[in-house]
Amino acid sequence: MNLSKVKAKKKNQQLAPQGNETPATNGPREVSATRGAILIVLISVVIALGISWWQDPTTEVDADQLLNRVRSALLSALDEPDAALRRQLSFPANNALLEIEPTNAVSRHSIRLLRCVALAIIVGEEEETGNIYETEMMELMLQIDFRQCFPEDLLMAARVFYMAGRLSRSDEMIATALMREEGRYEALNIAVQIRIAQGRLDEALAYTGELCEWQPTNPYWWQLRASVLAQSDGKIQTVKESIRVTRKLLEFNIPNSFALRMRLVDDLLKTDNPTEARTEFDLVKGKSLETVSMQPMLEAKLLYFEGNMPAAQEIAEKVLARDSTSVGARLLKGRVEHANGQWESAIETLQLVLKSHESNPEVHYLLGQAYARHGEDDKSQQHLERHQTLTDAKAQIEALLKLVREHPYDATLREQVADQYLRIGNLEAARRWRPATE
Repeated sequence: MNLSKVKAKKKNQQLAPQGNETPATNGPREVSATRGAILIVLISVVIALGISWWQDPTTEVDADQLLNRVRSALLSALDEPDAALRRQLSFPANNALLEIEPTNAVSRHSIRLLRCVALAIIVGEEEETGNIYETEMMELMLQIDFRQCFPEDLLMAARVFYMAGRLSRSDEMIATALMREEGRYEALNIAVQIRIAQGRLDEALAYTGELCEWQPTNPYWWQLRASVLAQSDGKIQTVKESIRVTRKLLEFNIPNSFALRMRLVDDLLKTDNPTEARTEFDLVKGKSLETVSMQPMLEAKLLYFEGNMPAAQEIAEKVLARDSTSVGARLLKGRVEHANGQWESAIETLQLVLKSHESNPEVHYLLGQAYARHGEDDKSQQHLERHQTLTDAKAQIEALLKLVREHPYDATLREQVADQYLRIGNLEAARRWRPATE
């Protein structure tokens, strides 16, 4: 960086919040004496560092050093879990940045961006302080060309704005960062989190794929990819990729290998492969009965796929005896009864499932068939029509997701996706899409 040297000025009083700049707190906080003392020392050190920059009007200080000190202060603020103390740590950094007079475009835009970072931390979730600093931050943002910022500052800003729920801004920043080679893999890591929050899981999968190719022996990237796959659409190709990723993770001999194998069993059953699922299940059962006992329904599901209906039903009924609210156990019991032609029992069991999972298309389909076999055609028709409605809703979601990929900042589209997820009863997905409208 070819930054000019800046002459220090005597501005000690600007290095800490003044008067009404003191951020409001959320009410009484209970902090241990030891923790409080450490944090006070930390804040004091940051402020002392700021004061030292201006303590001698004849001293010339390299702007690189000043920026690095500001970055360190902001990073310390980000690592602080207490919101009020995060803001206290950010005030000196913001005031220090006001004193740096850049002479080139790169430093000018980075200084403005770092000020936005400090102000975003100061704003936090406090409405009382939010109005003043929010306005100042937004005015600064209009003066920034992200392409002119230092890579490390762009990544820090993207992280802060993502954490604050400002997804469109963080997305702009990370998109610019991804255009560069420098810091690309750090950018990809942040980009995955942003894309997940936006519901753009296809892109998140593409980014994790690149990370896995870049460092194929690093289990972290494979775990990150597995977490994205777990939130994906559940289509057969997604499940097959989940199987591949889980097998790769098992090569690393990581501590939770038994849990991973149980996940593998579940995915193999989703692809209608009970033979391989049995092999993996028995491997876990031979080494960790505790792991198997913690997931009895997975064994019941495996037995069901193998055609061992009595054993599957026995496990499901034992689970229901311990926990009558277990939807998985009740649904499997209903499937077994349906497969055995026990129409009255199947109807009774599946109706209980509907009380908590009314938008489950499979249950409506099974009930439609059961009522038809039981001679109740009107009820059969009602459930089959509901099954079709839910199936159509899922198709509508797929169509909307394609549009969202083309128009990621269209709030109306994202609301429509959330509404469709609510329609089929997927509350978690609906919540994930609604905050992303910013």
